[in-house]
Amino acid sequence: MPGPAARGRGQWPHMTFDDVPDEGLRAACVLVQDVAAALLAQLEDGKLAEVSKRELARRAGVGQATLWPLLAGTLWPRIDTLMRVAQAAGLRISVL
Repeated sequence: MPGPAARGRGQWPHMTFDDVPDEGLRAACVLVQDVAAALLAQLEDGKLAEVSKRELARRAGVGQATLWPLLAGTLWPRIDTLMRVAQAAGLRISVL
């Protein structure tokens, strides 16, 4: 059964989640997408441009089988996994 992010519309990582009925799940989908978009930007031309995805996975303490789907938008990660990957990439996540 697909998770709540499957209800997103558009092209990953620039989707909208208006069809996700629960506000908390909708916010979680947006958070995962925002972290993935920031990671992709850092890997493409940011401070991680010289770091392979394999190395990022190693730094984060996650398997490649976790990182690849997270970046592709096909994985609903646990929050601790998401935070480890973001921290390994040097991303700061703050809540307004």
